[in-house]
Formats: sequence, C-alpha cells, structure tokens
Amino acid sequence: MPRTLQRFRGGPNEERIEFMERHAVLASQGLGVTLEQVSIFLETILRQSCDASCVQAILDAIIDLAIPVTLAYQDAIGDLEVAVLTDPV
Repeated sequence: MPRTLQRFRGGPNEERIEFMERHAVLASQGLGVTLEQVSIFLETILRQSCDASCVQAILDAIIDLAIPVTLAYQDAIGDLEVAVLTDPV
C-alpha cells in the first residue's frame, strides 16, 4: 500500500486516515498524493565527466509525474474560490 499524505500525517487513528483518503480532494479524480524519498548517488565517473544528463533526466521524470497532481489541486482550489465568492455563507 502506498504511503499517502494522509498516512504520513494521520497518526495512529486508522479510521480517520481511511476517511481522509476516501474524501481527499483528488480522490474523485482517481488521484492521490504519496510520499517517496529519492536518493541519487553519483558515481566517480559521472562526477569526473561533468555529465549530469542522466540525473537531470531522472529529476525531470519525477517532476513530470507531479504535474497532473498539481493541476488537480489547482482545479480544486479554483472550485473552492468560486464557491466562496458566489455563496459566502
């Protein structure tokens, strides 16, 4: 099971974590935020050649995977802004 943002910050209350995962802003779009650590160890040959293109390609791929989640959050925030401005009560 992926370690979701809710699991990372949710504490020991499993019921609350499951509720938060089901009702997360991105859940309706089939998206979720997970946390993973990325470590890159540069080998001696790579450091000496000054060619970091493979490291750059890895980082580009990681960022490219985050763009759809960012856009989904942007849409959700936009919907909340419209709701607040049109019906502030």
